[in-house]
Amino acid sequence: MKLLLAILRTLAASVIICCVAYPLVVLAFAQLVSPSAANGHLVQDGTGNVVGSAQIAQGFTQPRYFWPRPSAVDYNAAGAGGSNLSPTNPKLTERAGELIARYGATAENPLPADLVTASGAGLDPHISLAGARYQATRVAAARG
Repeated sequence: MKLLLAILRTLAASVIICCVAYPLVVLAFAQLVSPSAANGHLVQDGTGNVVGSAQIAQGFTQPRYFWPRPSAVDYNAAGAGGSNLSPTNPKLTERAGELIARYGATAENPLPADLVTASGAGLDPHISLAGARYQATRVAAARG
């Protein structure tokens, strides 16, 4: 019985230290050092409502926004992950063809590769400088 009580005390101390105290200390330190990063780089609209995170791409389709890379998980942060489709899979060829047509790419004006290929997690919000330049004319025209 004495051994069982010692084990339970050790278990309780471990749970308190590892599952309560340590996470609270790390969270408090992160809030002090970089509150934006600690809270997930949240993006707010003009009224203060949270509309997303700067770390997760959103599937914009309106001409006034820069369009992100394709996503294998439809930009759902709860299901981050890439596709396990082979590079020779016809679905990828179809998706690439649709994206090329959507952007209006031609042989004289080729589409940057990052606008046709998904990132590893399928949520990367960053596009290359070439991808941004490719879309700049459309975005500028839509925004006047």
